[in-house]
Amino acid sequence: MKPGQLYGYRVQRLFDPASGMRFDPAKVLLDPYGRGVVVPKNYTREAARVEGDNSATAMKSVVVDLRAYDWEGDTPLQGRPLKPLFTRCM
Repeated sequence: MKPGQLYGYRVQRLFDPASGMRFDPAKVLLDPYGRGVVVPKNYTREAARVEGDNSATAMKSVVVDLRAYDWEGDTPLQGRPLKPLFTRCM
């Protein structure tokens, strides 16, 4: 995939609301690990809620080139260990 390319996922799994399984293969989903999102002019949250295909109005993930991002003098956080925001008290 090249930078700027739009994409989305569709998931086909068991539809069993009683057990919490609410997969709808007609819905376009965002990439949970994606770096960018595009919201179309005709975006509507209602299309995501109701039954049926929402591909024409859904938000889409977009491939981004992180090397092309203008950091405006700032630098990305690299090589820095993640520390917990709080510690657990015993």
